[in-house]
Amino acid sequence: MTDHAVLAPSASATGADTVVSVEGLRKAYRISRQPRDVLAGVSLEVGRGEFVAIMGPSGCGKSTLLHCLGGLEPPDEGRVVIAGRDLYALDDERLAVFRRDHIGLVFQFFNLIPSLTAAENVALPLRLIARRRSPPSRWAPPCSSPSSCRASSAGTGAAGSR
Repeated sequence: MTDHAVLAPSASATGADTVVSVEGLRKAYRISRQPRDVLAGVSLEVGRGEFVAIMGPSGCGKSTLLHCLGGLEPPDEGRVVIAGRDLYALDDERLAVFRRDHIGLVFQFFNLIPSLTAAENVALPLRLIARRRSPPSRWAPPCSSPSSCRASSAGTGAAGSR
């Protein structure tokens, strides 16, 4: 990341409690004539229960770092280890399964399904996992349609929220 970005952990991580470990992360974009280094040797550890703020001006590499941490964009160099798994040592299928089961991402532009409420959008991956792990005859979604879900959640403040 450029020298203007700040990684601000809430407390220092300790080895056994480390959930996220990043070592020497480098990423450059080669769209223009001169390659643009966005991540330049980023290293950090995040411990269980720790909150981390990634702050900086537009274009300094915050989203690129989060995409690398989320398994969406491979770095040019370095390692991303989450819960003891080196993300970029996994093949595409295993990475997709790990990301689905262990990583939650909320994108800057959301990528939500417009016909679902915010709660339904968040719950969708969990419903898909349950559907895959249970025989179809035993799995039933909590709502038969988005409109019945909205109706059943009336009065909770969640209906129609995004």
